[in-house]
Amino acid sequence: MIFVQDDTVDSCVADWLSSSRGWDWSRLKQVLPIGVLHRIAAIPPPNASFGTDLPCWRWEHKQLFTTRSAYASLGNSSCHSSKVWKLIWALSVPQRIRTFVWLAVHGKLLTNQERMRRHLSNIASCSLCNNASEDVLHVLRDCVRARTIWFQVIHRRKLADFNSLPLHEWFTCVLSKSDGYFKDGDDKAAKFAIICWILWNRRNKFLFDVDYKESEPILVECSRMLAMLRAKRVSVFAHIKSHNYWVPPQPGWVTANVDGAVRLSDSAAACGGLIRDENSNWIIGFTRSLGCCPVLFAELWGVHDALKHAWSLGHRRLVIETDNVEVVDILEGNSGSLQSNTLVSAIQHMLHLEWDVRIRKIGRDYNRAADALARASRGAPVGETIFDSIPSVVYDLLQEGF
Repeated sequence: MIFVQDDTVDSCVADWLSSSRGWDWSRLKQVLPIGVLHRIAAIPPPNASFGTDLPCWRWEHKQLFTTRSAYASLGNSSCHSSKVWKLIWALSVPQRIRTFVWLAVHGKLLTNQERMRRHLSNIASCSLCNNASEDVLHVLRDCVRARTIWFQVIHRRKLADFNSLPLHEWFTCVLSKSDGYFKDGDDKAAKFAIICWILWNRRNKFLFDVDYKESEPILVECSRMLAMLRAKRVSVFAHIKSHNYWVPPQPGWVTANVDGAVRLSDSAAACGGLIRDENSNWIIGFTRSLGCCPVLFAELWGVHDALKHAWSLGHRRLVIETDNVEVVDILEGNSGSLQSNTLVSAIQHMLHLEWDVRIRKIGRDYNRAADALARASRGAPVGETIFDSIPSVVYDLLQEGF
């Protein structure tokens, strides 16, 4: 709750602008806490030329109402920011295994216990060891068949802890501290997820496929899958490394690379960008510390500032490169989100000036210089910084061809 003076209660947003039509920070600092000021910093001041004000949904970054975001706001849901969610989607495994782990963590696998609860079966016991109740933990850890596998790969000193944790904590601890649990090898978190997936997959085949016979041991299949995943990553990495250099624009054009970044620890946001000519010569660089805002808005601020600087410097043929496909869709009118947003309106106003502007999506590796500028400015004092010469934070990247 924020207490303000009586003479400010009935004021309008436009009353808090300076003579230059920017935010009047000297007055705002007197009535608002620093956290609120940081959020205001990422919002362009009101401008009559951008049209009438429209209502927006604050709990969705696209500012459009969704039932999902409404339920999340009512229940204060934090599932998307939970530790285990991040651990699962960071796994270097196929998507089907990530999805399987997500279902397992939440106890949604159709074990015999769950099938009986849903009236799909009248037997809740394990079909492999006749245990009284087959839940997720039993299939993946406590069954005799699973214990035999884990005994071969888990440090003996960690077995007691490994075998005693409840379901959610079991996945969280092993995925986050896999190096401490597994005896040897690389990709230990992936190894854990793959073994769980194989155990579940083979359990289902044994239960529902009368002709099923195992062709290889579980750990052999796991090693084979890990080797295939490593080979695929090396192949993709080699392909990227041979094609990831920045490409200059056509003669007569300039290119602005832009990016946004948000620091997870405190939500500090910033954007950064640089403009270069057909010979890769540096024209100008810029950063803007934005206080606190979603990364999409930081990316859009980068586009806004690139357009502003290119126009003021007299360039009339401009290519804007961003690694955010959502930004491209919004500015090309292919997305219905944020069309009433003040920042997007300001960008659209500049795009309709008398010049030729093209916006295109590029890969992140091509955009490393802009990313470095944005990252370096997170948490800096709110405002814009201009670089007429190459700053040290991107010097080596530009020398390497980025």
